[in-house]
Amino acid sequence: MTTNHDLIATAREYARLKVPYVHNGRSRAGVDCSGLMLMCAWENGVELDDWPEKYDRVAYGWKLMRGMRCQMDEIAWEDRKIGDWVTMWFNRRSKEPQHCALLVERPDGPGIIHAYQNVHHVTESPLAKKWERRITNVFRLRGVEYT
Repeated sequence: MTTNHDLIATAREYARLKVPYVHNGRSRAGVDCSGLMLMCAWENGVELDDWPEKYDRVAYGWKLMRGMRCQMDEIAWEDRKIGDWVTMWFNRRSKEPQHCALLVERPDGPGIIHAYQNVHHVTESPLAKKWERRITNVFRLRGVEYT
């Protein structure tokens, strides 16, 4: 059975390779944030459907949330584990979730792995306050063993 550590290992491989940020990307040639989530699932044998609606670069949060809520379990922040996915907002006014990242543990503390347009590739970074305050929801993939 796939574990949360398998998901993290796959995401770290994407970060190590600096897989490029490609809007709507769904391969090792390039991914966006939800593409990274899908690829981590698919490469580890976890069934997860792609979003039926493609999205543009402006806030698409409710499409993101619909896709995640119908296929993943939403959990409380206090119950999070490494390997869970978080959604985040960028628009201060709407606080509409429009980005997702994988929670990980790093030698220096909590971190995230995500395909981030501003750095042009998949990256791993500390879960700094600027990221943590943007978290709106936590999701856990079904069919994955979390330890």
